[in-house]
Amino acid sequence: KFNFITLSTVLLFLIWTFLQIYLNKKLYPFQITEQKFIATIFAIVISLSQFITDISSEQSVYMSIPYLAPAIFIFGAVLVFIGTFKMSEIEHISLLTKVKRPITTGTLVIILSFIIMMILTPFWYVYVIVYFLFIAFILWQGIFFVKRKQ
Repeated sequence: KFNFITLSTVLLFLIWTFLQIYLNKKLYPFQITEQKFIATIFAIVISLSQFITDISSEQSVYMSIPYLAPAIFIFGAVLVFIGTFKMSEIEHISLLTKVKRPITTGTLVIILSFIIMMILTPFWYVYVIVYFLFIAFILWQGIFFVKRKQ
């Protein structure tokens, strides 16, 4: 069953994967040093939630909210990408210099875009619970807490 939600979700996960590979090459590999078991459970649960997306996305109430999610994802991806720049490279754009931790902020915006994509599906509460717990795990572990290079 191909529709906007299923195709967009798969495409956004692929883009996020390539963005993480770029981050690992450009900065350094982001690794979870503690609580690897919980991280594995999150990976499994988020992967399995894609099956729920495929099954229930046909029953979604199509309004403009699922179409807003890719725009929010792009904003988060841009923040993550900007986080790889040195401060001297973006100092002439004052708006970009005000974001203290662009990689962390961008990652959280990307995760919120997945929540927004699923918010009108029948099992929206599953996504909200899983992704908010995932956000809490990221903040707890401090995985993407990178300060800008000077």
